[in-house]
Amino acid sequence: STSEGISIAAWSQNWMPGDEVIVSNQEHPANVVPWYVLRDRFGIVMREINLDAGTDLIDEVRQALSSRTRMVSISHVSRNNGRRLRTDESAALSELLRARDIVYHLDGAQGPGCVEVDFSALGCDCYSTCGHKWLLGPKGTGAFFVREDMLDRIQLSWAGSHSHATMDYEG
Repeated sequence: STSEGISIAAWSQNWMPGDEVIVSNQEHPANVVPWYVLRDRFGIVMREINLDAGTDLIDEVRQALSSRTRMVSISHVSRNNGRRLRTDESAALSELLRARDIVYHLDGAQGPGCVEVDFSALGCDCYSTCGHKWLLGPKGTGAFFVREDMLDRIQLSWAGSHSHATMDYEG
């Protein structure tokens, strides 16, 4: 599900006290609660940007950035106000964040099947989505996309059967 993908992205970093994540005022609880847990457990700081209609995404993020910002996690399409990040706007944000070595995650629960989604063109590092909304699949299904060059950086925090390429009993 999207929630699981968001948690994979959230828990993929080795967070230190004072590290920051940027979210927006338009997020579903699935993209807020994991950050509360990391805040309470590891002392990270949540910074909130305003993504009400008419606000400038790049300006909002730029104003919230600091030397401690490690990740930006926002909605591709908001379930609160319906705001959709345009592909060019997302790509511009990705350039800003990549230049500062900040991971960029999009919550895509409301994206696929509702708006065109081109993962490469969006420029984000990670994209979480579900199958049960606009794709009309079963509840609990979803996908988590990671840019290939980010695979070593998006660390698994939990693993189980079929989460490995090969396996032996020697590690």
